Amino acid sequence: MKLDNNDGYYRITGQLIITAFIFFCLLSISVLYDVFHKLIPIPSWIFPVFFGLLFLIYIFIRSKKKFNFIIYDDEEEEDNFILIKYYPMLSFNPKHQMLKIPKNALYKIEIQKAFFNLREEIIIYQIIKKDVAKYKPISITALNKNEKKIFIQTLNQFAKVKMNEPIL
Repeated sequence: MKLDNNDGYYRITGQLIITAFIFFCLLSISVLYDVFHKLIPIPSWIFPVFFGLLFLIYIFIRSKKKFNFIIYDDEEEEDNFILIKYYPMLSFNPKHQMLKIPKNALYKIEIQKAFFNLREEIIIYQIIKKDVAKYKPISITALNKNEKKIFIQTLNQFAKVKMNEPIL
């Protein structure tokens, strides 16, 4: 099976553009006009500061979600390897990471939630010699529900220890 979430980039970028447009419209309306001051009688300088802080909080939360491009392939190259490539979507200097795991060496996978349950991460364990190695978590937040389900089910089918939790 092959999985590629390039279409998620357009969805996530579109969300950012729409949100930025709304915030900047509210910010410019609050600076240029006294519309909000007429609705809520507080000093008019508070509204631009409030909208600016809301936008900064939004950007901070998006950065903590750590959206990744994920390319999963268990068909190409040699038939007995699982290949997972991932790199951050929103980075000026993205670090490309790759996991190449023999299908018979995949021990188990775990799903964990991080950053106030806003970021979902998958942790992959591999059998190396007579020990188990744990890879660092990979954020799967950029995958849509269907892609997550397929990705997790496919990895779980190769795992020695199956994940018993309901998938999403």
